[in-house]
Amino acid sequence: MTDYRSYRIAFDEKELLVDRKLGSLRKDFLRDYCGHFNTLTDKQIWQSGLYRFCHFLPKGADLHVHCLACMPVKQTAAWAASVPGMHIHTGSLPGRGSLRVFSPGDTIPPEYVPYTGKEISEEELEKLWSTEGYNGTGSIWEWFETIFDRHLFATSDDIVLSYYKAVFDYYLSLGIQEVELRLLPFGTPEVAAQTARAIRKAYYEAAAAHPGFCVKLIGSGLKYAWIEPSMTESMLRNAAYIHENVKDELLGEDFMVAIDLVNEEDRSNDISFYAPMLKAITGEHPSLDMVLHCGESLHPGSRSMEDAMALGPRRIGHGYDLYRHPGLEKIIMEKDIPLEVCPVSNMSLKYISDVREHPARKYYSQGIPMVLASDDPAFQEHENMTDDFFIAAAAWEFSLSDLKRLAFNSIKYCSASPATKNSLLEEWTKRWNDFVLQNI
Repeated sequence: MTDYRSYRIAFDEKELLVDRKLGSLRKDFLRDYCGHFNTLTDKQIWQSGLYRFCHFLPKGADLHVHCLACMPVKQTAAWAASVPGMHIHTGSLPGRGSLRVFSPGDTIPPEYVPYTGKEISEEELEKLWSTEGYNGTGSIWEWFETIFDRHLFATSDDIVLSYYKAVFDYYLSLGIQEVELRLLPFGTPEVAAQTARAIRKAYYEAAAAHPGFCVKLIGSGLKYAWIEPSMTESMLRNAAYIHENVKDELLGEDFMVAIDLVNEEDRSNDISFYAPMLKAITGEHPSLDMVLHCGESLHPGSRSMEDAMALGPRRIGHGYDLYRHPGLEKIIMEKDIPLEVCPVSNMSLKYISDVREHPARKYYSQGIPMVLASDDPAFQEHENMTDDFFIAAAAWEFSLSDLKRLAFNSIKYCSASPATKNSLLEEWTKRWNDFVLQNI
């Protein structure tokens, strides 16, 4: 069996031929395209040979994606239209475009109508449900968070199950083998566990039809300065409860694998503020890892990278501004702590105006371990992961060998057990070899 711990990224003559094809596709695309790689709105990108190449590329795993933000607009709209009782707000902003499920006998506000997919055009939904709707007024994060408010449809376990069945079917249609979802475990421990069980049930159904598919959860607390610390601790404690009480019985391993803290970094408490809380919970649950959002900042004085690294995380979510902390680069390489790089997200949220200048390009060349991930594809991407690999191929001019390593890294650094990683790698290797043969 292929072993991820001893796997070596080889490159043969067939792959060299496909690498030349990639170079030709990139040359053709760059000759015809003069934009800034805005993958959400520009059909010229989606219709290009280079984008189609990235669509079929075996990408491995998506290690950084947030719950209820998992499917792009088109797929979310199609799912919502199939849900009994789903209604959409057709009034004015800020409510316009909000999805809500009503049960028989509920009092339905007049601005909500049954959703069939025709009440608001797909073009308008792309603005209401994505960062494309930001008009330049105020912080883009303020607009971004209103999108989450329009997707508060997960009001029952049945809706959660239905949504994630659609999510996992979508990921499988893209050939992605493993997904790690950031879950906000609200409510009592048992309420949070019920949500996790509904997601697990959807995962089991997907895996029954597609053996080898794998899903993990990462429990996330909120770190905004105005959120009571007790609420954050409650969410992380709920994650620990799920870790102990909701197992992946299909694979015989943990389902909730790590904890994290999320929200806009520049309006949040420092990670150091939560360090005692994080240490206490992982100390009580040694098999629960820390996978921490940090380095997603526009402030030169931000210490989130130092604060996160002091806690010994297994992975870093984003790590965009690592370049401001040169002393950490060597430590990250020595300890083999990968960055979960989300280029489309960073561009969409205005951390960078031109993704060709993204620092991950330099990080990779320095040997800093990294993976590509989607973050909030419902609000940012045209197609999960394809957009991010497209940026690496087109904007960063990565070779096929580079893309191969990034895909392999997603399996190497995923949260599955060593035995499951080996199975994922064996299947990915088969898919990669087929992809190469189909592109010669």
